[in-house]
Amino acid sequence: MQFSACHALQSLDLSSNHLSSHAVDRLARRLCCATALHTLRLQWSVRANSMHSLAEGLRKCSGLTSLTLGFNLVNNDRFARYALRLQHCRRVQLLDFTGNLIRSAGAQAFARCLQHFAALQQLLLPHNAVGCQGAAALLQHSAECPTLTALDLSSNVLCSIIPAHVASAVHRFFSPRLLELPDPTPDFEVLLATAAHATALRRLDLADNRMTLSEILSLAARWGPGRPGLTFESDA
Repeated sequence: MQFSACHALQSLDLSSNHLSSHAVDRLARRLCCATALHTLRLQWSVRANSMHSLAEGLRKCSGLTSLTLGFNLVNNDRFARYALRLQHCRRVQLLDFTGNLIRSAGAQAFARCLQHFAALQQLLLPHNAVGCQGAAALLQHSAECPTLTALDLSSNVLCSIIPAHVASAVHRFFSPRLLELPDPTPDFEVLLATAAHATALRRLDLADNRMTLSEILSLAARWGPGRPGLTFESDA
């Protein structure tokens, strides 16, 4: 791969390329020179052992506004690492971590960093396993990031009782050996208690979380009667 013209790039999509560690390292080193780059898509592209160098490179990518890292086996530790690095990207507006291995601890670590994001508007975390505790932390700390208006937590098993068949649906895009189960004892009451704190959010997507009707009604009541933006059903 040649990155000689990185300084002129505005949008770069390397999705579905299964990049080697060497290629990711080279890209990461040149991101600091990509002063015009605002959109970077690396879906299905980055190996686990390349996450550290990519996170370091992104920290220096000052003009970045949109980052997609879906389906890259980003686990709790790697997600927390991205949180610490990306908060230096003062212009980032959209972060997409769809279909990774993020559980409660990773979501809580990211939530604690939300106050440092100056422009973040959309945080997309569908098809992970953040659980009720992780979701509650994100809602709680979303108030510290007033620019954050959209949070997608669809397909994250946010329910008080986890049926046996749900676990296999959480990471339907991965083979069984890569499956990480959600927290064994989710606390739905914690999620309920934080729903009202998400005052800046105008869109909260909770579709495909196996909630009961009672849980849905309880959350809707905490969200606020007549307040738009709460979704429990997939658009599909």
